[in-house]
Amino acid sequence: MRQIMLAVEQAAQARAGACVELLMLLRLLEELHRAILEGAFRESLPNTRQALYRVLQDLEEAGDWPYLPRLHIQALMQQLKDWPESQGSPPASVPPTPRPLVENPLGGSCSQS
Repeated sequence: MRQIMLAVEQAAQARAGACVELLMLLRLLEELHRAILEGAFRESLPNTRQALYRVLQDLEEAGDWPYLPRLHIQALMQQLKDWPESQGSPPASVPPTPRPLVENPLGGSCSQS
C-alpha cells in the first residue's frame, strides 16, 4: 500500500502547477476508488448483521473512514436495518454515527494558463 501511495504522490508532484493534469489524476483515482468500492469492497462485506456491525464499529474506533458517498453509507445502514431475523439478532446498540463526509475535497478552483 505504501508503494501505491508513494507512486500517486510522485505523480501529483510531477504535475505540480498543471491544474488540468492534476484533475485528470484525481479523476483516475476517483474511478479506481469507485471500482474498488462497487467491486471488491462490496463483495467483501460481511454476511451477518453482527459482523457488519463490527466492521462499522472498527472503522469508527480507528477514525479512518474512507470517502464513501452518503448514498452508499445510507444503503449500508438500510441493509443493516432490513437484515432478516434469520441472519441473527440485531446488535445491542446502534453503531456510532461517522464524522461528516467532505463533499468536495478540492475546495479550490483551477484556471487554465
